[in-house]
Amino acid sequence: MIGVLEMPGVVFGVIDGVMPDAVPDGLRVVLWGLLAGVAGMLVYRRCSPQARLLALRRELAAAQSALMDYDGPPSGLWPLLRRQLGLALGQMRLSLGPSLLAGLPVILMWTWLMQRFDTVPPVPDTPLRVWIEPAGALAPGLRWMPGHLPLDADGVAWLPWPQAGETLRLLDDSGRELARIGATSPRLGLRPGHWDWLLGKASALLPADGPLDALHVDQQPRRFLPYLPNWLAGWEALFIAATLAASLLCKWRWRLQ
Repeated sequence: MIGVLEMPGVVFGVIDGVMPDAVPDGLRVVLWGLLAGVAGMLVYRRCSPQARLLALRRELAAAQSALMDYDGPPSGLWPLLRRQLGLALGQMRLSLGPSLLAGLPVILMWTWLMQRFDTVPPVPDTPLRVWIEPAGALAPGLRWMPGHLPLDADGVAWLPWPQAGETLRLLDDSGRELARIGATSPRLGLRPGHWDWLLGKASALLPADGPLDALHVDQQPRRFLPYLPNWLAGWEALFIAATLAASLLCKWRWRLQ
């Protein structure tokens, strides 16, 4: 099941596939970040009332100047403060909606980039550690098929990663399927939920009426900046930096308020 946020990923995947193979993945992430920044600022430019925002900014500057220059009794400060606060809130009200819309390209790309660059793609037939939650759901006779691969007492199994088009299934004694893993399965599989229409359903599938809450696959996270801490070494830091750089450049170039 493809979620609403995953649908643009089909287009992103086609565009990414058109890029020459010589383009490294780190540069691809930067290019996607630049595109997200430009697209977001285009949306903001189109949806925001720039003329009104500019007028409000000038009025706010005049109100701030009047407040700084005021030298009268304290009672005279309140009208100046109210005017300044009203102008600031008006500016926020006009820019809030367009700002939220401007974040939509980033959200859509983020959803796809997580699937594309979050982990190192497993090599088929390479053994990977897979475990289930809760471990208390273990029952005699549980095995991964094909191969009758057993689970240990903690619900852990070492499985050869499937080839494209192949599927590994976790079965109980009666042959009931409790989980499924495909070649494109992510690091975490969950039961079907209320938000699947929006977020999509991972290809590591768990039945809604099964005893398992989650299925974990110990895939290796990708490190694009290995000299930085783990939380900064992934694609996220590159993408955010490129997005911010493109956004600030567009804001300056187009004189956006």
